[in-house]
Amino acid sequence: MTSQDIVNSALRILGALDPAETPSVSESTDALARLNDMLDSWSTERLNVVSIASASYPLTSLTQSYLIGTGQTFNAPRPAKIESANVLFTSLSGGVYRFPLELIDAKKWAGIEFKTVSSAQPLMLYYDRAFPFGTLSFFPIPAFSSPARSVELYTWQVLSQFPDLVTDVPLPPAYSRALRYNLAVEIAAEWASADANVQRAASIATESKAALRMLYGASEADEPQTGPINAIPQG
Repeated sequence: MTSQDIVNSALRILGALDPAETPSVSESTDALARLNDMLDSWSTERLNVVSIASASYPLTSLTQSYLIGTGQTFNAPRPAKIESANVLFTSLSGGVYRFPLELIDAKKWAGIEFKTVSSAQPLMLYYDRAFPFGTLSFFPIPAFSSPARSVELYTWQVLSQFPDLVTDVPLPPAYSRALRYNLAVEIAAEWASADANVQRAASIATESKAALRMLYGASEADEPQTGPINAIPQG
């Protein structure tokens, strides 16, 4: 499905576009920006997290912090969130050992008084989620000779944003309906649409997001507590 398909459908849902009509280039481009903004905001609700993937990266002895992002020390797309992490090493007999790391927040990281303590086995991992590159910091600092150690990260894999209006982007199950109806609610304030259409779209948008939560494991606890992202315009 292309983003133009989603935009056209959203405008028809609002009654702002007849079946035989197409939006202008500027209207489509603006709606595409709103669509990608909406996908970005869905990451705070875990609605665009379609899977949890694992990957491992080698650690360097006596190195506490590492940049993660394309082209960085941990060469991978910057993760929206790390779900869990382990330190790995392989024994002489070939067995792989995993030691879980406690994922800590900024407050707990700031509260560590002596961050220069080292140990063969780090216990905690702090991810600052900076943009465009995040920093991973270990405590204690891993200090080892042999065997080598690596960190195994389980990270959110999010639905990619739409690069343009014409590229066909495969969508996981249940996303097409959710994107079309939620975009309709998102752009409703910019279009002179009948309130009945907006209210109906909002109802289906809410229903379709609930279906995504059930299918992909998101929960109400994953959502921000600052109110709904897709507010229904009041007229």
